[in-house]
Amino acid sequence: MANFQYIALDAKGEQTTGVVQAGNDAEAIQQLRGQGLYPTQVVEEGKGTLAAGAKKKGAKAKRRSRARPAARLSRRSS
Repeated sequence: MANFQYIALDAKGEQTTGVVQAGNDAEAIQQLRGQGLYPTQVVEEGKGTLAAGAKKKGAKAKRRSRARPAARLSRRSS
């Protein structure tokens, strides 16, 4: 089994990081989901790094609004 570092969001949208042991990344993701977490990154230790600035435990995740301008939502009448 290998160690996998992860970044995940909890049910409140709080970002958390940690390490889980699993046979592969799919198993690591399954374990995290079983704990009620929503993984955003899973990397095997020694085979990559987590995104810069994302290692702060408990930091709030930034969310981008995908609001569309009202002009795009309304239909034009002919």
